[in-house]
Amino acid sequence: MSRSAGEAGIPLSHLRVGSGGNSVNPQTGLPEFADPTQEPMEEITVTASRLPPSLNYPWVNSFFDAHRDRITGLADEMGVPPNFLMGLSANKSSWGRPKVPNNLFGLGDAKENPFAYATPDDAINAFRKSQWYSRLRGKTNEDDFLNELVSTENGKLMYNPHEGYTSRIRDAIKSVDRRLPIWEQKR
Repeated sequence: MSRSAGEAGIPLSHLRVGSGGNSVNPQTGLPEFADPTQEPMEEITVTASRLPPSLNYPWVNSFFDAHRDRITGLADEMGVPPNFLMGLSANKSSWGRPKVPNNLFGLGDAKENPFAYATPDDAINAFRKSQWYSRLRGKTNEDDFLNELVSTENGKLMYNPHEGYTSRIRDAIKSVDRRLPIWEQKR
């Protein structure tokens, strides 16, 4: 499900999974999911709906409107392709809609609590001061860039230790590659 959503540029928070056969929790009014140990189980398929290839979701256009220039500037400073940093930011900030204000790159403390920033430029400056600025600097090959995000060589910390992280960032980079030209055409 996350791969379909990522490829379509849809944050997981925008998907709902369920079935008309689900019972409803009387306190929350939300569907309850069946107990897989009980019979019968209903099979459902979840798909992420896609816009026509010539359109972007509004939040994607807003992300490019607000952040493309600043992220491209940072990428140029670092000597990395802008789509790499835009893909990383799109993934970590849910296309510019982070859980905490202006956290464009998902930076946080050791307990994975995200930092809030007063402005997007403050988030860019925090990235400049982070280990990731120097670690990713000059990574012009996508595999090298992605591998550095999860490298533990010489005691390095991973950007994100969760399974499949590099695949999600690769999908986000591909999504930027598809969606940026659409945005540029509409400008």
